[in-house]
Amino acid sequence: MTAPDIRRPMRTSGLVAVAVLLSVVAGAVLIARVGGGDEDSVSAPPAQDDAGSAVDAESSRAARASTALAALERAVAREDRAAFGRVFDDAGSASRQASRLFATLSRLPLRSFSLRYISEHLADLSVAERRRIGENAWLAEVDVRWALRGYDRREVQAEVDVIFADDGDRARIVRIGPEDGGRAPEWLLGPVRVSEHGDVLLLASPSQPRLGRDIERQISGLDDDVRRVLQSWRGPLVVVVPGSAAQMERFLGARPGQYNAIAAVTTVAGTDSDRASPVRIVVNPPVFAGLGPKAGRVVLAHEATHVATGATTGSDLPLWLVEGFADYVALVAEPVPVEVAAAQAIDRVRRNGPPDRLPGRREFATSAHGLGASYEAAWLACRLIAERHGERGLVRFYRSAETLGVAAAFRSVLDTGPRAFTREWRSYLRGLAA
Repeated sequence: MTAPDIRRPMRTSGLVAVAVLLSVVAGAVLIARVGGGDEDSVSAPPAQDDAGSAVDAESSRAARASTALAALERAVAREDRAAFGRVFDDAGSASRQASRLFATLSRLPLRSFSLRYISEHLADLSVAERRRIGENAWLAEVDVRWALRGYDRREVQAEVDVIFADDGDRARIVRIGPEDGGRAPEWLLGPVRVSEHGDVLLLASPSQPRLGRDIERQISGLDDDVRRVLQSWRGPLVVVVPGSAAQMERFLGARPGQYNAIAAVTTVAGTDSDRASPVRIVVNPPVFAGLGPKAGRVVLAHEATHVATGATTGSDLPLWLVEGFADYVALVAEPVPVEVAAAQAIDRVRRNGPPDRLPGRREFATSAHGLGASYEAAWLACRLIAERHGERGLVRFYRSAETLGVAAAFRSVLDTGPRAFTREWRSYLRGLAA
């Protein structure tokens, strides 16, 4: 994993690690025994013309597929529905995907959209698919890059599976994207309603009309909420509302049920996870729909803080600081009494005493007992810093921890150390629970 895997039940969520899988295809020579003569004798390597024919065939398929991808690019740029459809196979499922995909792409504020053929993976096409499509079909990996005008400062990059069918003269697309499992870009999730709200772009499935309307109200001024604490941040934000929890899992490339208790996730938009990569806030429809307006706003402000701090893309900060700071920003914008906002953490202290240490990776695991209390305890640590050193002091501590490391930031900004701060935090928890 290239980043910590941080998630939050019900109220908020954190980072999603993005794994990039690189496939290396190497040739092999089959050596087989032959009957008669020396029992150790082996067959000669394939004749050069046979091997050359296979290479030529693959090269020809790649060229025809690249031609199809170029035609698809042009059709998107020109918003030419007919030309877009001609790139796809005539089969019903292919033409239906073409229609849906064109409708989605035409609604997005695309600044760029490009496709580049990488390589074929014949063995990865299932027997059932080959039987259904024909022996002239193959699965290929395609590099796709796109950017949303006004929202993505650089292109999103992702590797997407594409099935092609080839009649020897022309390649057509049978399917774009994984059929089951695997990560799918936002434009492969199905129909979308696009709306802009200041510096916030909302991409919402029309199958969630009520939730979409609720989130439209909640994201109004969301960037201003973050700027109350991070005054120099200027956005923008992209919020994705899939049609279902399954679509959210598909967008994240997650296991079924992995996010059943998660209201929203902040994640890189593609497979490139460096600090400049565009990110998305993705809502989990069934969970988010169960939140009230104030709780929903807190969740979104928390996730927007992850975007503003760059925590999604390669942060090495401890999770208590990443998540506690995001909650601090969210709860400045939407104040909640401490006995309500930290009810689980306070109750845990009353029953078991304060934790021995600040919450870490184990406490933030999805399956961890008392996950909500751990998030609240992290928020209280950041609240304590702000009470002792001011809000600006908390921001300076966060930024210094990014550049110098947490131990150095404790010394230079807070004039203390990690152990002394942990003792102070434990005492603070006892006081709240008294």
